[in-house]
Amino acid sequence: MVQNIRNPISLARLVMEETDHVMLAGEGALELAKAFNIKTCNAEPTEENLQNYNRFLKNAKKSSKEKLKEEHHPKNHKYLKQTTNNNNEEWNHLGTVGAVAIDKDGNVASAVSTGGRAFTMPGRIGDSAIIGSGLYADNEVGATCMTGFGEYIMRVCLAKTACDFLKIEDNENKVKSKTGNNASVASSKAIEMLASKFGRDTGGIISVDKHGNFAAYANTKSMPIAFISNITGKVEVGLAMEIFILYFIDDS
Repeated sequence: MVQNIRNPISLARLVMEETDHVMLAGEGALELAKAFNIKTCNAEPTEENLQNYNRFLKNAKKSSKEKLKEEHHPKNHKYLKQTTNNNNEEWNHLGTVGAVAIDKDGNVASAVSTGGRAFTMPGRIGDSAIIGSGLYADNEVGATCMTGFGEYIMRVCLAKTACDFLKIEDNENKVKSKTGNNASVASSKAIEMLASKFGRDTGGIISVDKHGNFAAYANTKSMPIAFISNITGKVEVGLAMEIFILYFIDDS
């Protein structure tokens, strides 16, 4: 519900730091952006994206389009068929951009923005905009950030659930007098729960626990990730593909 903001997470941070609110939307959020001179932009597609888009429309037959719509959103199918213009449809599932972090004092943070999903009805809100579903952070346990099929993620408040798993793992490790990688275990539990309820190819997670352990896990074919620490200062990139990607930050 916020358009033409170049860096939406910068605006979200203003809501957190400069207001008494948790969420702002629509014109109210845009007024806050203006008050703090947040950069705006017109989200024009690149020439390359336009070419890919037109190529897809040219090659896709109407029958296959309708089938794809029904597979993604069967309940919306009838409505979308009546209201969408076949010459101006968005067929791409635009990606989520999320981040989790921990600083030297143990403060954790999570942030996320999203391009949304294709074939949704006007007014649809996904998990990325909902604290506890698409993102969650708690200094007592850690921070999580989700990507995937928002309707499924929202139904189980997956980011908060993953943080609850972090707390459970931390308590168990204290009882065992061991220091475990809570992020890895909690991440796998969260995504496995998602898959058990809604099937595979439904989501992924990045997380950090309060001890500085990072993890990424996905039940999708792939999930691009990047990592940077205070040790090397270099960005490392990779893919999470139904496996853990684990890191640990030195206390120094």
